[in-house]
Amino acid sequence: MNPTSRFKSLAAVIASISVVGMAFGLNMPLLSLVLETQSVDSSVIGLNAAVQGVSTVVATPFIPRQIGRVGARSYLLLCLAAVSACILLLALFKSLTAWFVIRFVLGLALTGVFVVSEAWIIQIAGARSRGRVLGIYATVLSAGFAIGPLIIRLTGIDNWLPFAVSAGIVILAMIPIAIARAEAPKFDSSHNIPVTSFVKLAPTAIFAALVFGAAETCILSLLPSYGMKNGLGVDEAATLLTITGAGCIALQYLIGWLSDRFDRRKVLLVCAAVGVGGVTLLPWIIATPVLLWPVLFIWGGVIVGLYTVGLALLGEKFNGLDLAAANAAFIQAYGVGAIAGPALVGVAMSVSGPDGLPFALAVLFGCYLVFAAGRTRRNQTSA
Repeated sequence: MNPTSRFKSLAAVIASISVVGMAFGLNMPLLSLVLETQSVDSSVIGLNAAVQGVSTVVATPFIPRQIGRVGARSYLLLCLAAVSACILLLALFKSLTAWFVIRFVLGLALTGVFVVSEAWIIQIAGARSRGRVLGIYATVLSAGFAIGPLIIRLTGIDNWLPFAVSAGIVILAMIPIAIARAEAPKFDSSHNIPVTSFVKLAPTAIFAALVFGAAETCILSLLPSYGMKNGLGVDEAATLLTITGAGCIALQYLIGWLSDRFDRRKVLLVCAAVGVGGVTLLPWIIATPVLLWPVLFIWGGVIVGLYTVGLALLGEKFNGLDLAAANAAFIQAYGVGAIAGPALVGVAMSVSGPDGLPFALAVLFGCYLVFAAGRTRRNQTSA
């Protein structure tokens, strides 16, 4: 593919996924807030959100062969259409049981969107610039996540409008993909590696996704609570997520650039080390904003590198449908982390108080740091 076609292809898929991120950032708080206004128990609201993570784990083994049958572009358009339809169905049906079913299907379609989009980007991006391209992808996706909740302030939550806006946003995401007919990647039809095998074939990348999935979900769900338990007000506690999200947006291109210049396994080690250091400092600086905000900004931005650089690492080893399968395994690992992380950290906070959050996350990042360091040393020795 010539440089112009490559640029058009990457621009189309990154533009599409940024719009999907906006819809995702709108939907997650919207659905929880709607259920809250209906006096649904908090544990049920959590279960309703978790069903999307369960569908991610269920869906991923089947996605590579589906892509092989219908092609990346057609499959992505089908998944986006399904996402839009599910959002409209959520507005139509008021039954909590129906919402569980619809959100499971929504999770299946969203998983397909992310698997295809990320495999598309990795396949098209050149080896020398893959980290930077994925850094741009992570930046625009994070920006979409950040913009999504702001839309709720304009639409409210007590009518059909936010659902219609969200569905319309997803339809907009279909436009650049529909236009990019000639620039869509062609995945060869051969695929021999089961999704579950990538734990052995690419463990450093796969476990990076699992650790980040656990950490990100814990941050989104428990960091404001941790702040309030340490004496912060509601607005101050919410600001913790804003600062962390700003770091995610600001630092991804830099991390991608570093992963193009240096050994990606060593960049992952640095990301994990910053993960340990940041949460270890948290109990000591939680009441001092002048220290807390810069640490959260850097920490939040750097730990996302586990996902960004992990994806780039997969691109070094696989291509074609095997790359799609590797990416499916990567997202499946993220889903497992997203399900298990909050439960384990919640137990740690129940047993040891608020500081169970930074302690559990420090253990999580520390275990990955030791594991990844061992794998890096083993690779250097065998080389």
